[in-house]
Amino acid sequence: MAMEKHISLEDFSAVNGSVNSYGDGSVMLDNVEQEAAEKISLKELELARLKEALHRYHMGWMKMNRPGP
Repeated sequence: MAMEKHISLEDFSAVNGSVNSYGDGSVMLDNVEQEAAEKISLKELELARLKEALHRYHMGWMKMNRPGP
């Protein structure tokens, strides 16, 4: 498990779309954006799966509770 380093906004400056750290290294905004996009994609996929499961549950409930033979 990776150790997390707590940082504050005062540790960074933004120049030309990248974020530069004055600490122990450099963090590129592109990496942050890519990680955020990956997390969003995973959440969207999870949401689509949950919607499909809910739809199937609802359709099964309607089939079981419809009137008639």
